[in-house]
Order: sequence, then C-alpha cells, then structure tokens
Amino acid sequence: MSDNNSRLAIALAAIGVVAAVISASTDLFGLLKDDPAPSANPGATPTGQPGGSAPPPSSAGPKKVAWEGSLTLDSSGLDLDTTPPTRAPQSSAWDFYYGTPQLITFKASSKNLARWTGKQPPTAEDCGRLLATASVHKAAIAQGHVYCARSELKRLALLTITGPKGDGQGADVVLWES
Repeated sequence: MSDNNSRLAIALAAIGVVAAVISASTDLFGLLKDDPAPSANPGATPTGQPGGSAPPPSSAGPKKVAWEGSLTLDSSGLDLDTTPPTRAPQSSAWDFYYGTPQLITFKASSKNLARWTGKQPPTAEDCGRLLATASVHKAAIAQGHVYCARSELKRLALLTITGPKGDGQGADVVLWES
C-alpha cells in the first residue's frame, strides 16, 4: 500500500471512530432525546427535558379547586381555561390534545406538561414547582400516569389517566382556580 493510500485509510478509520463516539454519546447521554431531567421536587420524576416557564407559586396559601371530574382526552383538543374544561371546536383554544399514544401541548413551543410520580397526589403548588423545572411538550401516557398541566392562561390542572375511552384516553381532572 502506498503512503497516500495508508494515510487515506487512517483518516477514514479516524472519521469512523469519531462518528461512532458521537453516536454512542448521544445514546448514552440522551443529547438528542426528550429524556427526564432532575426535578427540584424529590417526590416527582419528570418525563422530558426542562423548559417550563411558569412563575413560582405564590405564597398566598393553597389554591382552591375550581372543578373536578372525568373527561376524555382525544384529538378534539381540550381547553383548560374554561370551567369546566371543554373540548374546544377550534384548535386555537386547545391547550392539549391526545395523539396516540401521547398527550401533546398544542402550541409547538409550549412545554406545559410534567409527569408526577410521587406517592401522594400533588397540590397546585407542587404542580407549579414541577412545571417550572421539568415541563415537556409531549408525553407518552398510560393508565395510572399522573400529570401536572398548565393552560395557555397559566391555569394549573392535574390529569390522572384512567385508561382507553373511545378513540382517546379517560382522565380524572382536578382544575385549580387561577
């Protein structure tokens, strides 16, 4: 093999090694994934990368429940800024919609969803803290999962997935006053 061919072979081998290291590091460190980030709340494990922009909860005391009940999450979208929450006919009013098998915040740049994994149900204040540190744009959902959610107008809600219902997923919802 000539010197030029040897140098070419070495250069190509080095490029291959660099590509393999980069590929392995993205899988190992999750650089290109929507992976969990550490939570400021020890009772919760978020699903997704940090990105929430909610202000810290006020110290005025616990928020009151504005509405509590069961809903179906489906492709019709859900508006949490109404009491009770409504399935919104126009997508401009959607806060969330169900796209099998994910719950997705409607506005592409919004990250208003965080999975709660604590043993006890969270308060509105717990949800506010979790959303401020670990919210995501979309999350795979399954029966029994519990999510804190934030509406376009910054209203907080708790969604407990109850399982398949029609073309969507059932959810028990707690909606707190603004």
